[in-house]
Parts: sequence; C-alpha cells; structure tokens
Amino acid sequence: MADRFVLDTSVLIDFRRDHPHARALVVGLLTKGAAFVHPVVAAELLQGVFDRDDQRRTIELLATFKRPAVKPADFEACLSLMSQFRLSHGIGWPDCLIAATCIRLGLPLVTTNDKHFRPIRGLGVMRPY
Repeated sequence: MADRFVLDTSVLIDFRRDHPHARALVVGLLTKGAAFVHPVVAAELLQGVFDRDDQRRTIELLATFKRPAVKPADFEACLSLMSQFRLSHGIGWPDCLIAATCIRLGLPLVTTNDKHFRPIRGLGVMRPY
C-alpha cells in the first residue's frame, strides 16, 4: 500500500458532507501527512462554494493539504489522455490533468468516481468506501 495519496474531489465533497467513511479516511491521512490535493481538485471545490462563509471554510480545509506541483509535461500527458479516453469514457480535461500528475509522481488517486480513471494505464486508483 502507498504511503501518500491524492484525494479526488468526490472524497472531499463527502468529507465536507460529514460522510463517516470519508471523514475517517481524510483525518487518518492528514494525521500521517499522507494526503495531497491536486490544484484542479482545489479549484473544483472552490467552484462549488455557495457563499463567503462556505468559501472561507473551503479555503481553510484546502490549507491543511499538501499540493503536488503541476509540470508542463503533465499538460502534454493530459492531452494524450484526452485523445485516448474522452470519447470512450467521457473523462474531461480536469480529470486527465489530475491523472497525468498522479502518474508522473507515482501517487495513487483516491476517488469514488473510479469509472473514469480505471482505464488509464499507470494510474493507481483506490475506491475508499
């Protein structure tokens, strides 16, 4: 089992909604310093805020996570993944960029939306609950 993980938006939304399994997972990974949040995931969470208080809480939550650096090569890999999987699996560019970064860093992605990610070679996908 890996010692560091990238959390997808789906897991963090469940965490924000107090889903008990998501809460246990995220708190456990944060305690170990093993949780990363991709900048795209951070942007997706911020896109979903509904008022200033929710925005403040979301920014505070995101500040507790490490963020992997996105490199120019990740964008090229994202384009390649888009051409392979957009039509066949409906995966969009944000998920392709997340996958490309995870593959480069060798970090597994923890998501409840594994149907988009499973076909991508070299990407470790973990469905947490």
